[in-house]
Amino acid sequence: MFYILYVFIYSLLLSLLDQVKSQACQGATQYDQCSSNIACGCLPLMNIDNSSICVLLHVKCSDLVSCAENSRVCYRPAHQCVRHPQCHSTPVCYPEAMALQVLCPPIPATTTPSSVVPDDGICENAIWNINGATVAGGNGEGSYTLDVQQQGLNISSDQMNYVFEWFKLGASSGRVVAGGHEEGNQTNQLTYVTKVIVDKNGTMFICDRDIMQVKRWFKDASHGEILIANISCWGLAIDNKETLYISDFEQHLVITWPGGQVVAGGNGEGHALNQLSEPNHIFVDQDQSVFVTDFHNNRVTKWPTGAKVGIVVAGESAIVDRMGTIYVNDHYNHRIMRWLKGSTSGSIIIGGQGSGNGTTQLSYPDDLIFDRQGNIYVSDYFNHRVQMFTVDKSTCVKGQFSTSTIN
Repeated sequence: MFYILYVFIYSLLLSLLDQVKSQACQGATQYDQCSSNIACGCLPLMNIDNSSICVLLHVKCSDLVSCAENSRVCYRPAHQCVRHPQCHSTPVCYPEAMALQVLCPPIPATTTPSSVVPDDGICENAIWNINGATVAGGNGEGSYTLDVQQQGLNISSDQMNYVFEWFKLGASSGRVVAGGHEEGNQTNQLTYVTKVIVDKNGTMFICDRDIMQVKRWFKDASHGEILIANISCWGLAIDNKETLYISDFEQHLVITWPGGQVVAGGNGEGHALNQLSEPNHIFVDQDQSVFVTDFHNNRVTKWPTGAKVGIVVAGESAIVDRMGTIYVNDHYNHRIMRWLKGSTSGSIIIGGQGSGNGTTQLSYPDDLIFDRQGNIYVSDYFNHRVQMFTVDKSTCVKGQFSTSTIN
């Protein structure tokens, strides 16, 4: 079945002209980063000496078959024989569809990073404590979605039917601010919360995925109201004009409220740059550009205002600061990466110590957010906890951090 799927994707992408070209890895070693999409890496080609190809690495090892004729030839159409020791000890046939630039765009040409200190107070020399502090969870199963606003940290979990708020970040207790009346579809109930976002007045917007509703919950209210019904929502975001953005993972698009305008995707499910495949987390920057975590395409795409196609800016999910620095949630490598604007490579700022439950470790992180000081909060999925990593801005100009995130 996967073979048929790859051939279909390959045929589809051939229609994209300039976007179908693959790229060679010049002077790179095995698994080196070769694309602005960090889910891509270099695999050596067996039929060309000292040559490698840049591919999307998220293909199941069980779907790959061994090469033929002394491990150098693939008889499957649209496949290349490569060395991939993380999957098999012998060379395997890898689908060419996973090597196209639509999935693995080249790393931009080197530019000199700006010396301007951003107005959020985070400069190039800022660092984060490598030891995280657990601020929620850590006592059993549950994965968490996060939102930080001026009034505190909001945390919801797929194991809870309520939203919990800490008034003082780092406090050991808080209060329930929405739900908490068992699972259900009444206005005072929640079922499976995938995202909470809070506006400047303290009003919460809640995506209740299982009952396909976006609810609005005014500050200190005992119940919410249905804002949008019959929508497969996952992510929410609010821009600086108080417009609400919602990702619909079944319709493969992002829309606004009010108005219902499609601002990303809307061309069916697919890999093309005008398409999405089950989008989940989203973020809107100060210019109303929409950043979308395109889940099944293993990428983050940016959709400027009025754009008909997206621009691949990262793999996995990410957050973006006011100067355009991208912080990547590298889920499968258990780490957080930082890409300065214009840089050709990223740096590890959190994790990267392998999967584990130590203070310096993460295990499949799946949500990421900043508070107003620039401290980073990570939803540490397999450890069932939320970790806070404090920022050191002593080398930066004092400022307030933006709370805009893709999460």
